[in-house]
Order: sequence, then C-alpha cells, then structure tokens
Amino acid sequence: MENPSQLPPVHVIFSAGRSGSTLISDMLDEHPDVVSVSEFFLGLWTSGIHHRDQPIDAPDFCHILRSGLPTQNLLAHLGISIDENRYPFAKQGVRYGPTDALPFPLLSALPRLSDDPDALFDTIIAAVQKREGEVAGQHIEAVLKVMSSTRSGKIIVERSGGSLANVSRVFNLMPNLKPVVLLRDGLATALSMSKHPAFRHYIIRIILRNKLGHDPYLSGHLEGAQTLPPALRGMLPEMVTPARFHGIKIPIRAFGLSWSSAIRNGQKLLHGSVARIDYEELCEDPDRVLRALTGVLGVDAPTDWLARATAMVQPQNTTIQDLTADDLAELTASCRSGNEILLQTRQTV
Repeated sequence: MENPSQLPPVHVIFSAGRSGSTLISDMLDEHPDVVSVSEFFLGLWTSGIHHRDQPIDAPDFCHILRSGLPTQNLLAHLGISIDENRYPFAKQGVRYGPTDALPFPLLSALPRLSDDPDALFDTIIAAVQKREGEVAGQHIEAVLKVMSSTRSGKIIVERSGGSLANVSRVFNLMPNLKPVVLLRDGLATALSMSKHPAFRHYIIRIILRNKLGHDPYLSGHLEGAQTLPPALRGMLPEMVTPARFHGIKIPIRAFGLSWSSAIRNGQKLLHGSVARIDYEELCEDPDRVLRALTGVLGVDAPTDWLARATAMVQPQNTTIQDLTADDLAELTASCRSGNEILLQTRQTV
C-alpha cells in the first residue's frame, strides 16, 4: 500500500446488529477526535469486495461504490424508512428521492460526515479514479482518506450493523484494524431484530436462499420460484408489496438463531482480549462506559462531548413480557448457544 501512514488508525465496532451500534455511531459523530464511518464495510462485502488484495481497477470499484444494497433499495422502493439511513431526502437540491436506490455510501456514511453528501460522494469517486489503484485495498484507503479529511479526527471508527457475523470478511478488508465488540442480551436483540424492517428482510432472503439455492435479490433470476409457498413467493423482488412485507409471518426463532450464529462467528474476537461493550451497561451508566470506550480508542472524553453523548441514551423497552409463553420458550432456545458463548467469554470495558 502507498503511504499507509497518511491514514489514521482504524477501529471497528463489531456487533450482531440491533445492539446499540447506531447509538454508538451517533455518539462518536459528536466526538472532536473521531471520524465516525457507518455501514461502509457492509456495503463493500455485500457488493462483492471480499479481500484487500482482490484485483479490481478504479472504474470497476467506482461502479461498486455507485451500487445500492438490495435490502435497503427494496425498503426504499416500498416506502419503508429505517433510522440507520441518514440521507437528507427532504433537503432541497439533493439528487435522490425517498424511493430511489442510493449508492450505498450515501445511505449512512456520508450524510454523517457532510451537509452535502452528494458532493462528498463525487470527491470520493474522483479520488479513486485519480489514484488508479489495482487492488481493493488501495481503493478502500483512498475512500477512507477522503472521509477522514472531512474531520480533524485522530482516528477512524467504522461501524457496520451485523459485522460480528462477518468478522473474517472485515479483517480481510482491513487486517490492521483495532476491534471493539458491542453486545446486547440475546433475547432483547433477537426481539428487536424481529421488529426491524431490514433484519426482517435479511431473514426472508436467508429463507429464500435456503429454499431456492440462491438469493434472488443477488442472482438476478427467479429459478425455482414456482416451488415456493404463496407467502414466500410474495417476497420475490418482482412481487413484494408493503402489505405483503408487513404481513408475512416469520418464526421468532429465526431471529434468535441469527443472533446465535453471529455470536458463533464472532468467537475469534470474544475469546481474545478484545475490548467489549455491554449495551445494557451503556444504558445504565453511559458516563462510565463512554470514558472506558474512549480510553480503548486512545482519545480523550471531553466533558461537553460526554454530556451530549449521554443525553442520547433512551430507556430500554424490549417488550419481552408481551411474548406468549410458547414464543418466549422458542426464542430462549434459539438464543441458548449464543448465550453460552457469552457466559464463557464475559469481559467488558
């Protein structure tokens, strides 16, 4: 890599999703020494960038940056908004409307870094084209350098929802990253996933892939669709509607199994000496946890920043008590393997 010293140290917050990682990003957005980057690595691995040494020229990498994410594009098309997407649709003069497919850096990363994310995106494309790199890592570095130039931060902190399930992929993209793990109680996480449109669609795609042998949102074809039951057929790209999407029944255990799978995939970090944040502790004592986190990141914890960040914490409301006895038993069983790993490896900041 050329001039690696020009890039600030890169820290990554790993989580299973629905564990408070968006809250952490919101907090770090306010920190004067942090360049907070959201959902960038997610967009890369979803778009087929699997390793920093992967050969790819600048035009093809720019094509990937201009691509959207299948789930987020579908939700936009259906008119379903999610909190993680920060593009300023209502702002006069922006390029995209609420139902448009956005280039993935514009979903969350760039709106957090600039009041004019479209212009920042153009700057990133120009930087990638100018560098004329030959492998993915060179292009990734070019993008991160532009992002870091928007702030006076000493470090970059990247956060992609669900990254704990993709630990190896993230390390393949950025081997020298410094990891931090963010965790939340399995039942609460899975229940939150079950109510979140993006995670509901991720699970639907997994079910479709298991039934069809391919993900129709990535493969571009519908081979085998005639074998699907009607409710699942209604989830295919050409057939899904808001009513069908909101109406489909997904077993609660699917979300517990997804969480447990993410925990298993993250064991490499959990069994090591990696700093670990507990979401419940963050909500109970944000001042202490944030001071510890900034210590791990190697930056100060200014008093005014702590005041703004702690004010962002909202009371937890998991509504687990509203589950039926059968659903609670099913969810508990599906989270058991993940919870056993956490009990074996418990260590927080």
